[in-house]
Formats: sequence, structure tokens, C-alpha cells
Amino acid sequence: MFHTLRNLEPMLEIARTMEEVCPDAYLLNYTNPEAKLVSILSKATKIKVVGLCHGDEMGRDQLAVVLGMDKSEFETQACGLNHFGVYTKIKSKKTGEDLYPLLIEKEKQLDKLVEWDEMALPRIMLRVYGVWVYPGTNHIGEYMAWSDEFLASAKMQYFYDPMTEKPWENPEEPLDFIYSIGSRNWEVTMAQTEKEDVFLQAFEGDKELPENQEYGVPIMEAIAFDQPIEVGAVNVPNKGYISNLPEDMVVEVPARVDGKGIHPLKIEGLPTGIAAMIATQGAIAELLYEAYVEKSRKKLLQAILLDPTISTYNNAVHLIDEMFELQKDSLPEMFW
Repeated sequence: MFHTLRNLEPMLEIARTMEEVCPDAYLLNYTNPEAKLVSILSKATKIKVVGLCHGDEMGRDQLAVVLGMDKSEFETQACGLNHFGVYTKIKSKKTGEDLYPLLIEKEKQLDKLVEWDEMALPRIMLRVYGVWVYPGTNHIGEYMAWSDEFLASAKMQYFYDPMTEKPWENPEEPLDFIYSIGSRNWEVTMAQTEKEDVFLQAFEGDKELPENQEYGVPIMEAIAFDQPIEVGAVNVPNKGYISNLPEDMVVEVPARVDGKGIHPLKIEGLPTGIAAMIATQGAIAELLYEAYVEKSRKKLLQAILLDPTISTYNNAVHLIDEMFELQKDSLPEMFW
């Protein structure tokens, strides 16, 4: 929620400038938290804002590992919430066969520690709910209270000793970020800080630019040149696209894109247990918008108390006060 509030005013400045300069254009947003920002921008401005993320492709990478197949061999249909999406269909491209029965069997045979920080929680949710949830434990786990034990690096991701280190008070103090513990031999993946000038490399380098898993450029090409394509996931307000999620909350669904714009596709409903967890996030986003408009810490507290990861009422109140002090240069003003 504070991540949203830190990014909200710069995003609103962009959207309001677009209202003056290019009111019919799309804002293709990659800034996180995707669903909350798209939700507020959609309510606060008239701009057509669509959130993009490669999370569904990360999930497809995981499916390939479990199935023992190349991604080109199967097709998927995904929907849900950004960083908490569900594959409603996994099918063989060659035969049209439903691959979920095979996925369930293959998962049982897979070593318990394979890509633990990415796949431990999706594997358990497959067993409980019968569907594969993407993009990985450290994202999905933000939306549920019981996920910590499925993240092996929860303590070490930002480990510091508070007796001798105070990284939040001293930004110059180094704080390593460990993204995941990934394999049976406990290989650790560190997040690298980018030091090279990537823009200079892109425009002056002689290497061909590689393809990636992002939808932004293909969407621009499809609109500009009227070349229809389908993309795996866009984030837009729900207009009946997912039947058992609230109207107007931002959801992640597949879309068709052509010269007339981006057209989200209607998907069948989600498993009831997962839909209930996702719907809570829609209410949180609505309260967050009200808190921003009303400059109300009390409304923000209501949103935080809805979050399944909050521990106690006192902690929630103290959290709000402490964050507004620590991040006063980045957060909008709010009052009790």
C-alpha cells in the first residue's frame, strides 16, 4: 500500500498531462503495484490505462519445468490479479489435450526443493485448489497470511543485524537483496544492481536486441499498424471479464489487440477460495483511493486492517505513523 502511495502522485502527473496532450492515447503501465495503481488512475483520470507484466510468462516457465515440456508445446489461459494469477486452462498445442491431469501427476514426482522460492507455494496451491498460480511464492505470498513457510529466504532476503546495522536510518549502509534459493544444492540468486548505462548500450551498441517476455512493444505495433495479436495478460478494470470477481476492480486477463485498441477477453470464474482472496484486494484498492482523496490515515488504516498479513491493530497504527515519518519526502500528506 505504501509502495502504491509513493508512486501514485508521479503516475497521476503523467496521466493528467496525457489528458491535456494526448487524451485518446493508452498509458501502458509497468510500475508496481500494478493493480492498485491502475485502479486509482482509472478512477482519478479519463486516460485509458492498461497494466502490463511478464508474470504469466514466468508461470509458463514453471509449467515447462514441471511438465518436462518446451513452452512452445502447450498453450495457457490466465486470469486473476497481477502477481496472483491462475491458469484456467493448460492444453497441448498439438492435440488439444487438457494437461492439468499430467501436471498434477508430474508435480508429485518432482523433487521437493526444485526452485523452492518460486514454486513451493504454487505447488501446494495446485494440490489444494487444483490450479497452478503464478508468478511465484514471493509475489503470491504477499496476499495471504500463511505463505511465509513456503519462502525459504524470508529472513535472509533483507537480512541485517539490528544490534549493529540500521539500514533504514542510514541509506548508505549496504543491504544485499537475495531473490531466492533456487535449487537442491541451495544455490542462491542475488539481485544485481545495474551499473552500466543500458540506454547507451541500446542505442550505440552493435549487438542485436534480444526478444523478451514483455508485451509493451507488440501492443504498440498491433495498435499502430493494425496487426491483430493476442497477449497473455493485461491489467484492466473488471467489466464482467471474470464473473466471480467484483465489477471495476482491476483484474489480469488475456486480450486481443488491433488498430482499434486493446480488447480484454471474458474468462470463466476462478475457484471460490482464490476468488475470495483476490476480491479482498479489490476492496483494499478502493479504500486506498478513498484514503488518498480524503487525505485520511483512518481510511488507510481500514485498508491495512483488511490485509491478511497484518498482525495486530496496534502494529497497524504504529506502522502508518512510522512510515509517514520515514518516507515523508515520498508519501502524500495524510492525517488522522
